[in-house]
Amino acid sequence: MILVERGKVDLRAAASRYVPELAKLPPFTIEQLLTHTSGLPAETPISDYASTTPTDHSAVMRTIGDRLAGKLKALPGERFLYSDVGFVILEEVVRRRGGKDVATFHARRDLDAARHGRDGLPARSDASRASRTHRAA
Repeated sequence: MILVERGKVDLRAAASRYVPELAKLPPFTIEQLLTHTSGLPAETPISDYASTTPTDHSAVMRTIGDRLAGKLKALPGERFLYSDVGFVILEEVVRRRGGKDVATFHARRDLDAARHGRDGLPARSDASRASRTHRAA
């Protein structure tokens, strides 16, 4: 959601906007990937994730796009179907739009927050907007 907040990713945009290698597939959104309603299958053969070089993510995305063309399990938005493939695609969106792999992106975010004294909790001034999680005694 950091990339959404920064305006680098639009939840309602087609994933192929960020990963053009998926253009052969019916358009599904980033939000549908996050909510497992993209229509993608749960998994694909592990060989789909092999490439000649470990950093050639475009080849992996092309393979996924080619292999799944015409083979979605449901139309995008039609129903919930857990998909590891969707999270592989989301990882690639983070890599391309955030400029780093997911682990580095989040580690950097946590380091920046620690340096600036932010722990992800609302500031006291925001407390009135927070939902109550328990009743006062």
